[in-house]
Amino acid sequence: MNEYARHWTTASQLGLDAATATVESHISPEIYAAEVDRIYRRLWLMIGREEEIPNAGDFFLRAVPTLKAELIIVRGKDGIVRAFYNSCAHRGVRVVQQARGSALTFRCPYHSWLYGADGALRAIPSEQEFPCVDKAKSGLAPVQLEIWNGFLFVNFDPQPAQSLADYLGGLGELHATLPFDRYPFHIRTDYDVAGNWKGCMHTFSEGYHITTAHARTLTPQIINSSNPTFNFYDVRIFGPHSTLTSERNYDWRPKTPVVTFAVSQLPPSTLPRVDGSEERDFVSHPSINRIGLPNFGVETITIFPNICLQPLGGGYLWMTFWPIAPDRTLVEVRSHAVVAPKTLRQEFATAYASAVNRDVLSEDFALTEQQQRGFTMGAHRHQNFGENELLLRYLAKAVDHYLHDDAPLAAELKA
Repeated sequence: MNEYARHWTTASQLGLDAATATVESHISPEIYAAEVDRIYRRLWLMIGREEEIPNAGDFFLRAVPTLKAELIIVRGKDGIVRAFYNSCAHRGVRVVQQARGSALTFRCPYHSWLYGADGALRAIPSEQEFPCVDKAKSGLAPVQLEIWNGFLFVNFDPQPAQSLADYLGGLGELHATLPFDRYPFHIRTDYDVAGNWKGCMHTFSEGYHITTAHARTLTPQIINSSNPTFNFYDVRIFGPHSTLTSERNYDWRPKTPVVTFAVSQLPPSTLPRVDGSEERDFVSHPSINRIGLPNFGVETITIFPNICLQPLGGGYLWMTFWPIAPDRTLVEVRSHAVVAPKTLRQEFATAYASAVNRDVLSEDFALTEQQQRGFTMGAHRHQNFGENELLLRYLAKAVDHYLHDDAPLAAELKA
């Protein structure tokens, strides 16, 4: 018997009675275009970490594929982090070519127009030839940028309807002090998925598929007899965002010497330590595992529209889902740890963990692609969501809200 089953959350408990979503919402070019315009151009999008640019002049380029945009993210002399379109005010050329670095000025490679780290246009060669150009009004085009818990968010609306703090609401308050900054090292892997962005996100919003889709990979590590369908615990909804707790199988042990060795070299960010030791940074934080689940596995934090964060025992996963077309999504997966591997043993273990993540994610995205192919056949008009797929119901509700209503989605729900 599972004494924590009372914390399983169902759709009915949260009043999510709409048990279907249209297939058209995953295949229609018109709906996709509306999502890009009304969601991705108007809401806050998470694009980086403060520790990536710790010093004045530090910068990196950030592609936003959904909007076909590229941004310069730079820390100015005043310590403020700003975002600018990487496009010269003269004739539109990309000003910065280097992916990251440190510079207090940026010179366009075409005609040497010079910009400061604050975006201001500092110099124009042969300036007398441009009497109509007001340098004070011709700097790099800014994009709104705000910060939450070290994460950098941008908003392409020149006048966002909400501040970032208001947009994140209770979720931002709950997780405001999670120690993400302790894990600056990361490995990034990208996946080009032939499926709709919502379908990609669905696989991280329900546990119903685990024993079928991940029978040989993930199931032995996280499924136990007291929760065979991997129901989620303590699901809480804040506006369009959510947080939930899930478990892992503490009885799992590696079955081969190679895997045993690899796991012994890893912090418990991907797999449990065979000796039971754990780093407690995330696990002991009061906003994580709020119900005290004894075999805690991961907290899953979903930030609408396209972010999934998973704080683990010794690091965290950060997944970003960029829509490219109705049937195509670019997924960025960052696996964060304290430091880069320092020994050959650690390098081997890190490579092993990366391979495990790749295998699991490949299983997920292969099924998302099969789903997309099935939708395009025209056999069904709706997809059906179970009581245990409450976050799929809520994602459909949130998307529909922003497509048809300019007001913020202000719901706050918990069982």
